[in-house]
Amino acid sequence: MKSHTIYKTLLLVIAFALIGVYLYVVLKGADYDYALHLPVIRTHGTDEKSCNNLSGFINSAIQKANYCATDEDCMVSDVGAVPCNCWSLVNTNASTALFTEKFREWQERRCERTVLCEPCNSPSSPQEIACVNSRCVTRDIFTENKVDVSHDTEIRLPLILHPIRESGAHTSARTDADILALFKSTQTIWSQAGIIFEVTLEEAHIQDQTLPTTIGNYPFFRDVVASTNDKALHAYYIRDLAGANGWMVGPRHIAVADVTTVDDFRATAHEIGHLFGLGHAPDNETSLMASGRNGQTLSEEEITRAQKYAAEL
Repeated sequence: MKSHTIYKTLLLVIAFALIGVYLYVVLKGADYDYALHLPVIRTHGTDEKSCNNLSGFINSAIQKANYCATDEDCMVSDVGAVPCNCWSLVNTNASTALFTEKFREWQERRCERTVLCEPCNSPSSPQEIACVNSRCVTRDIFTENKVDVSHDTEIRLPLILHPIRESGAHTSARTDADILALFKSTQTIWSQAGIIFEVTLEEAHIQDQTLPTTIGNYPFFRDVVASTNDKALHAYYIRDLAGANGWMVGPRHIAVADVTTVDDFRATAHEIGHLFGLGHAPDNETSLMASGRNGQTLSEEEITRAQKYAAEL
C-alpha cells in the first residue's frame, strides 16, 4: 500500500511538473507564436510553379527565426530556394515586425542581382501585388479608393522615349522620327482610357555590351531604374530583347525591341499596360493585354484599374 501511495505521488509530481513546463513554454513563447503572429504572405509571379512552395519556406523560416539569435543562423538553409521577386510580407502584429524587417534585408541581399520586379500578373484580390520602387509590395487601391476616377477623367503623365544610341549590338535601328511616329498610335490606344502622355525624347547609351537573354537579366535596365528619381515613365527602344517584343523592366520603365511579332506601337502600349497594373488578358484578337496579339481594346475593368494606377504615379 505504501509503495502504491508513493507511486501515485510520483505520478502527480511528474504531471504537475509537465503542466508547469507546458505553461512556461506557452507563456514565454506567446509573443513568438508563429502560428498566431505570422506576417501575411502574399505572392505573385509569372510562373506559379516558382512560387507555389513560397509560403512553406517562409513559414519554416519564421518558426525557426523565433528561436534563433540572428536571422543568419537559420534562414539561409531554410529559404535558399525562395524565388526572388515573387513575395511580399505584411505585418499583422508588432511581434513580427523585427523578423519581417530582418527577412526583407536578408532577402534583398540574397537577391541583390535581381532586385527588379517582374510584371505583376492578374491580381485576383483587393490586396493587389504591385511593383513599387523595384520591390514587390501590396497596393490596396481597390479598398482604399484614394483616387476618384471615371471615364471622363483625363490623366496626363510625362513619358520619356529613349532610343538606344552608340551602344554596339544594343543600338536601335529606329530613327527618332520612327519612334515619335509609332508613339502617336500608342497614344491613340491609351486615349480610350483618358490617359494622355506628355512625350519627350532622350537618347540612352548602354556601356555594358552583354545582351540580355532572359527577363531579369538586364544589368543596364537595373542600373537606370535604380538611378531614376523622376516621376516620368520611360520607354527604351533597343535592338533586341532575346526574341521578346517588349519587357516591363521597372516600376516606371519598359523596353521594346526593334523587331516585334506584333505592331510595334501596340507592343509599346501593351507594356505600358503592365506599368498600370494590368496583367495578360485571356487570349483573343481584340484585347490590348492579350499576349502576342494585335488587339488594341481595353475592357471597362482594365480602364478603371489603369486609371487608378496612373493617377497614383
